[in-house]
Formats: sequence, C-alpha cells, structure tokens
Amino acid sequence: MPSPSTELPRRGPERAWDAGLDGRVFIDRICAGAPEHLRPGGVLLLVQSAICGEAQTLTALGRAGLQARVAFRHVGKLGPRMREREDWLRDQGRALDGRDEVIVVRAQRV
Repeated sequence: MPSPSTELPRRGPERAWDAGLDGRVFIDRICAGAPEHLRPGGVLLLVQSAICGEAQTLTALGRAGLQARVAFRHVGKLGPRMREREDWLRDQGRALDGRDEVIVVRAQRV
C-alpha cells in the first residue's frame, strides 16, 4: 500500500504493507517477473487495492507480454492500515471516503 515513508522497511511487519509512495514497489516486481514463472497458458491472479493503480498494473503486465484484465472487484470498508493513512492519502489526491476497492487482476501468458 502507499506509504508516506521514502524508505522501504527491511524487516518487521511494515515490510508486508509499506510499498513506496505509490504503493507499487512489489506490484511492479511481480508484473515484470511473472512471465518467467508462467508456462504458456499459465495464469497469474494478482490482488491489489485499486488505489495502487489499476491501469498501471494492466499496462505493466501487457508490456511483460501477458494478456491482463480485471477479473473481480470488491468495494468495502478500509482496513486498519489504510484507515491509519486515510488523511495522508486524501492529501495526496486519493479520496477514499472510508472505502477501498480491491481488484483481482487476471494475467495469462499466451
């Protein structure tokens, strides 16, 4: 998830959810490396918050040679970590209004 910290944690539980200012540090690594882990016809399912950039994920997977689309959407209440950062995210131009959209991206190697 997006983090106001400019440094990524090296250990501890924060490493699981602090993913840089745009929240894409791990998503971009997964998108770039996915093709080498998939056989032809293989499928990657990636779950992310839409706040981390739905279009960027689809574009990154397409650049990596995968066919990608959003397979599922769910809008629900913010989890505890996002609630902690809601004011900061709003200041960054990411209006949440107490809700988050989680998406499942399906990417296939053809």
